[in-house]
Amino acid sequence: MRGRAWTAIAVVCFAFVGGSSRANADEKGMCSEKYQDAQRMRASGKLLLARADLLRCAEQACPPFVSNDCKTWLAQVETDIPTLVFAVLDPDGHDVPSAVIRVDGADVPSATDGLGHPVDPGNRLVEAYARGQVLRQQVVVRVGEKSRRIELRLAGAPSSTGASPASSTSPASSASSSSTVTTTPATTTESGGVPAGAFVLGGIGLVGIGVGSVLWVTGSSAAQTYNNACESGAGCTQSQRDNVRNQLIGGDAAWGAGLAAAIATVAVILVHHGGGATTAVSFGPSGVSVAGRF
Repeated sequence: MRGRAWTAIAVVCFAFVGGSSRANADEKGMCSEKYQDAQRMRASGKLLLARADLLRCAEQACPPFVSNDCKTWLAQVETDIPTLVFAVLDPDGHDVPSAVIRVDGADVPSATDGLGHPVDPGNRLVEAYARGQVLRQQVVVRVGEKSRRIELRLAGAPSSTGASPASSTSPASSASSSSTVTTTPATTTESGGVPAGAFVLGGIGLVGIGVGSVLWVTGSSAAQTYNNACESGAGCTQSQRDNVRNQLIGGDAAWGAGLAAAIATVAVILVHHGGGATTAVSFGPSGVSVAGRF
């Protein structure tokens, strides 16, 4: 009888220890999973998901080295996460606190409370729904940008009495205004910038000039080495001479393409802001060319 009692106690203890081991293993598995997921999310720019993972693996239940790393990364991610402050205004410039704000299709709770709301960096579509109108604004949010103001203004003529658009216009006029705003991007503080093509050309110009400069520096150094070897009688080969020649020619070509792209960038910006002008930019083996009427 006493032997059966000890056997039962042993079974219960084994089950308890086994269950505790499985729980610890599951906890460690979660820590490892969140540790790795957080690094992937952070590298891909999904900082909000990275923060959620880091909060989990920073818990004291995780191994010390995992918890310490996650706490360090969490502080960095909190600094990197940008925040936006949304402002929806009526035609008279008054706040519309009842507006619904969405970023990339997801509702932002209490968006018009005047506080900064965290978002992931990158190209974001901001939408505001208020008084039958839909306002849209595409914005590029940068890492670490805090409390950036995004202002969207409802369409309609300002009221001298300060009344709302619904009370100062006829139903037909209100319907027409709503239809127009829904299908046309709202007037925002982000308009009138530099065209995207200018950024592309500017980038090509910088890369070309940078590559050309590097090739010129390395080519000049190789040429000096080649000349010294020839003069000292240590021996200089045709392949060394060809290498020097190719680097210097490549530097010339890259510099020329970069300079042409820089000129094209200026031309595109002038055309964009000058109005009434046409321009064409073409790329070819000889570099970048710009033609147009200014």
